[in-house]
Amino acid sequence: MKNQHWISKDASGIENYYNPIFDQHTIYTPYRSAPIFTTNKNVKTITPTNIGIEEHYCPFCLGESFLATPEKLRSVKSQEQITYIPYPALQDDSQNVLFRRQANLFEIICYDYWQDKYNIITPPEDLVRIDKAFDDPQLKSSLQGLLQLNLQKNNQDIKDFSIAEQKKMCEYFYNGFHELLTSGRHYLPQATNSSELFHSGYIPWADHRVSFEMICNTITDMCARNPFITFITVFQNWLSEAGASIEHWHKQILGIDFWGHVLLREASLTKDCSTFYRDFICETINQENLLIAENKHAFAYIEIGGKTGRITICSKSKNLRPQEHTLEEIHAMSDLSHAILSTITPLTPYNEKWFYTPFHQEDFVTPWRISISLRANVNAGFENITQKLINPISPKKLADAIRNLMTSKSAYFAPNITITSKNISPDMFEYI
Repeated sequence: MKNQHWISKDASGIENYYNPIFDQHTIYTPYRSAPIFTTNKNVKTITPTNIGIEEHYCPFCLGESFLATPEKLRSVKSQEQITYIPYPALQDDSQNVLFRRQANLFEIICYDYWQDKYNIITPPEDLVRIDKAFDDPQLKSSLQGLLQLNLQKNNQDIKDFSIAEQKKMCEYFYNGFHELLTSGRHYLPQATNSSELFHSGYIPWADHRVSFEMICNTITDMCARNPFITFITVFQNWLSEAGASIEHWHKQILGIDFWGHVLLREASLTKDCSTFYRDFICETINQENLLIAENKHAFAYIEIGGKTGRITICSKSKNLRPQEHTLEEIHAMSDLSHAILSTITPLTPYNEKWFYTPFHQEDFVTPWRISISLRANVNAGFENITQKLINPISPKKLADAIRNLMTSKSAYFAPNITITSKNISPDMFEYI
């Protein structure tokens, strides 16, 4: 499929890119270029951290458990073995905790929405957990404090609600559909400055796999509890410049009953050509030499048409949704994501978003892919007037830079990764 209007260049050095899936026009001009990677300049010295000491930097820290919603599950590492603890005690922070699954205190799609529209009912076992929590003075105080944080946005007070009403308001902590996966640590062990945050790229690749396994299991669980969910958005805003309200590692997992603009647009494009995504990606990668790395089940490349550099990790699998992938395939996606994030470092703000085939869908198929958008630019007047974005980073230069950096850091990556700039073949995709 030849569509040269996706990429065009002129003698002055201006490059034009159009991404039909995101419906984004981008201009790169060498006269408005920027460094390949932006960095957070606000690095501060901190007291050296130790893995055996509680952290108290934010509400997601283990030492501040009373300020966060109850944990549904935690993963713990001991002598290279991973164990999972459901509903751990509130102050049970003695283990080497990797990740914790818990409700988002400030839901985007609230639990009341699902109850009112679809008559979702809180399971009896969760109602029992709430009753037991209110029988414990410390747990009761913690839950009431969380509710007060939410209520004060509307100038309401927890004292104006009965205990029965308070218990009802706590139901989304246990059965809601906007969850977080938070890390057990705020900073890395032995960190001495604020740049050494617990970060996807700074932890061992084997530990990073655990986060992907827990996300996929959460998707499975959400779908089982709520058959009206048609898509589950998984995203992460890294650092405040990318929209993170708390700079403690956390990914958001949000069930919705709609698809969103990007998937709707892609579904429309594939009506006339079922292989549209495959053909578009293959042509743009091969035309601009944008492939970065691959392993048996996934590959990473630079996506054209973003307002900043956009790196995508795409599954090759015939399995279309994250939770449908085999464990080996999930690990493959995790390993490439880990390698990319290791390369751009925790000083670079970014937004991570997951795309895949929506649930209850047969006519439209698209592979699981993870988009990492670097936050190197902010829209201004020109973009808002013309609807063309100025990307200060050339996609080809970004691909070259990442491949070079990955080569120098390859010892830290999973051994299954091959750094490459070869052309890709449509046969790499199993899904079509």
